[in-house]
Amino acid sequence: MLIFNPFFSITLVYWSLMLTDGAVRMIVLMNFHEKGFSPFTLAYIFLLYEFMGILTNFYGGWYGKKFGLSFILILGASLQISSLAILSLMPTGFSEFSTIIFLIFFQGLCGVAKDLTKVASKTSIKFLSDEDKNESLFKNITWLTGSKNTVKGLGFFVGASLITFFSFSISLFSLACFLAFFFFLSILSLLRSPILVSRDINTKIVRVSSTSREINILSLARVFLFGARDIWFVVGIPVFFIHSFTVIFSLQMDKTLAYLSVGAFMATWVILYGIVQAKVPQIIKNLSAESIFKAARVWSLVLVMPTFILTLTIPVFENVSATYFILFVIMFLFIFGFFFAINSSIHSYLILALTKNNNASVDVGFYYSANALGRFIGTFLSGLSFQFGGLFLCLATSTIFLLFAFVFTSKLRATSLKLSI
Repeated sequence: MLIFNPFFSITLVYWSLMLTDGAVRMIVLMNFHEKGFSPFTLAYIFLLYEFMGILTNFYGGWYGKKFGLSFILILGASLQISSLAILSLMPTGFSEFSTIIFLIFFQGLCGVAKDLTKVASKTSIKFLSDEDKNESLFKNITWLTGSKNTVKGLGFFVGASLITFFSFSISLFSLACFLAFFFFLSILSLLRSPILVSRDINTKIVRVSSTSREINILSLARVFLFGARDIWFVVGIPVFFIHSFTVIFSLQMDKTLAYLSVGAFMATWVILYGIVQAKVPQIIKNLSAESIFKAARVWSLVLVMPTFILTLTIPVFENVSATYFILFVIMFLFIFGFFFAINSSIHSYLILALTKNNNASVDVGFYYSANALGRFIGTFLSGLSFQFGGLFLCLATSTIFLLFAFVFTSKLRATSLKLSI
């Protein structure tokens, strides 16, 4: 068995799991949209996935401190492999109700797996960065987050390609085998790192929020930031593009090209978003406390513009060629992705900079439980908004959420942050 250094092993497991996470989302979405499930039903399938993320991030931080980061990282990867394998065995004769329940349950386990892995990986980066004084925490966390999202974006295209050319079962089983391969390559390194196996068995849950005012406010901003993204991203845009590309390509009978086009868009958006995240240290070079908080406020306000403009102009495009409309929407969603990546990276850095080593996993877990709450709300509203108001209502609701994110970000105080980078 190969032995890697801990940083590389964490990255390898995190990348592999996130590729399968993006792929299974597209496989489930496209397969059951084809079977006639409504946008709201599709959103409902993913709700337990997001809800379990809320609980997992909060308790995952506590478990990480109590049992060690390697424990929850290994547990997360094992759960994902098992869930994908069992989903691939779902009987084809299930009723629609039984199918939905089966999907909801195992998508929920996938949500637990993904967020256990995320809490362990991002907390580990804080400790591993502290261990090497020549490395910047800002650069490490933006690189890990950016590269992870690039890989997840690739997963969207992999998932769309698999379900286009293979069955539901074969697609999911292939993902389970892929993750298992890289997991077993890395497990020995994860178990040998003193930092990752370190634990405090006497730690107790004594609160439901951070003791830091800034972490609590940052967490509220995160709820609305990621809720705003998922309101259009989870169900609204994929279903809208499937219908639109089908019309453009005149593929009423054969939707292969339409599905691949949607997968390509989702993949490209997330990949570019990840690339921008990794480059944020080159965009924001002044990391003084005042400058980083000012950057957080400014970029939070700028992020409102793309969805606001799209919301205002969608009615104008009602009588315009579908092709031009699609190009206009794609252009502004990529602009949104650029601004969103910068906001997300600043937030990811701030949560690690604001935490203290003796409570890092708990604070990081609490913060990402807020992130999961935002995704949960965004997923629910994505299906609901698209069902009753189409893309217009999705983007209008997203804009409102972004305004709330800006309001909470503006309340952060620079005096709370003592940087040692």
